[in-house]
Amino acid sequence: MKKKTAMTSAIHLTAEDGAKSIKQVIAEQNGEEIPEQPIKSFHFLVDPFNDALIFPRVEGFQPEGFQWGILPGQDKKFNIPKIDIPASEGLDFFLVQTTGVCNFLLITEFF
Repeated sequence: MKKKTAMTSAIHLTAEDGAKSIKQVIAEQNGEEIPEQPIKSFHFLVDPFNDALIFPRVEGFQPEGFQWGILPGQDKKFNIPKIDIPASEGLDFFLVQTTGVCNFLLITEFF
């Protein structure tokens, strides 16, 4: 596969979907092949006309009761230190869900 610098995914979630990994959602909705490169950053842009994007706790990584989210109309960019884990594996550790309907764009940059 040709080395990518970034990938943009348009994602639609509903409460009925439950919590899913970003890797699973991209595969189901966009069918994009995820590169074997480390992730440099994530940029989430949440549709202002729907519900919040919620990141539930990943067992073994966050304490009991941990949860955070991005409100409708907001965006958040996370820079990630270079870790030698390919994106195809790393995206399994990021779970997303919503309480109603959430549409968002995810821009993923790679090293």
